[in-house]
Amino acid sequence: ELVLQCRTRFAMQRDNHRQNLANLHTTAYRCRSLFFEGSQIRTLVHQSQGALKQTGRPLDFGLDDNGKGYFVVQAPEGLEYTRDGHFHRSSSGHLVTFDGNFVLSDRGPVQSPFDEQGRLSTGGRLRIARCLDATNFQPLQSGRFRGAVEETADFRVKQGTLEQANFSPQVEEFKLQQSSALLEEVRQLKLIP
Repeated sequence: ELVLQCRTRFAMQRDNHRQNLANLHTTAYRCRSLFFEGSQIRTLVHQSQGALKQTGRPLDFGLDDNGKGYFVVQAPEGLEYTRDGHFHRSSSGHLVTFDGNFVLSDRGPVQSPFDEQGRLSTGGRLRIARCLDATNFQPLQSGRFRGAVEETADFRVKQGTLEQANFSPQVEEFKLQQSSALLEEVRQLKLIP
């Protein structure tokens, strides 16, 4: 049973590293690590900031805050959080995510321009939330998250930039090779009765 547990855990680690590497070019991708506590498996979402890359596109926004903050968006299921600042304008003139969810300010959906501190030209402020517990920050589809957050004013918004993934591909490749090698060693174990 112990060999089976080790095999399962190493396979999960390997698959996690593969997933991270597959998302190397995903805007604002947050690297994940797995932790095993008894029979519990926990995912830690790394909160470090990826490099900001110039795009020159006026509706691209990168958060410059050491990776701590997230844009607050209104999804059909409730509030969600993202660092992917590749936004568009809806037909009503609101700032929205690629799938049409509203980017929020403290006065509702964002419609007017804002400055580096998130202050809107019509009053109000862009809503930026900070993750309170990286082990309980649930990754969702399309680069968004749910979990315990608090609003923050400690950020700068960089227009015309997008954040890149927040991990080193060389380090992640090394971890993938390491977990694959350990998995192979466990597969070759023969238990002596």
